[in-house]
Amino acid sequence: MKRWFPYALIFLAIVGLTWQWQSDAPATQAKDSTQEFLDHRYQMHQVSMRQFDDSGNLIHRIDAQVATVGEQQTTIKQPRLISRSESANWSMSSKQAIATDSFTQLLLQGDVKVIEHSGATPLQIHTEQLQYFGEQRRLYSSLEVIIDDGEITLSGTGFEVDLTTQDYQILSDVKGTRRP
Repeated sequence: MKRWFPYALIFLAIVGLTWQWQSDAPATQAKDSTQEFLDHRYQMHQVSMRQFDDSGNLIHRIDAQVATVGEQQTTIKQPRLISRSESANWSMSSKQAIATDSFTQLLLQGDVKVIEHSGATPLQIHTEQLQYFGEQRRLYSSLEVIIDDGEITLSGTGFEVDLTTQDYQILSDVKGTRRP
């Protein structure tokens, strides 16, 4: 019995200290860490990402100075987007972009420039805003646009571009000039 007495005292001391520590602890409220994360935004600097389709083909590459990630969307400052198809290479830039749907849809805003690089003279598109659909490789805008292929400059309101076939259509108020 004398051999167990010191161990019993140590056990009782530990139980007593634990009890006192638990009673002195301030009351805390359980937090859902997922909700706490969703309530905050975070920024990434010097962002570069690539996105691939189900077959492993590159849909696009996005490079940016700053990306602010939120719950529903990501705001990208000064994005440069590269999209390749079998017959063309496209680059796009703007002041900012709003990414949704896991970066497969982007709304490019402010001084938007699109350049197709496959021909001897690149096709250039200028507008203030456009919607990019990555998986379908399509562009759309309802705003004014200027399209220049080196020989002809077209302007109008609204446009659609198929990045795969390189077909484009200005939707209304079309005007054009041809260089001599």
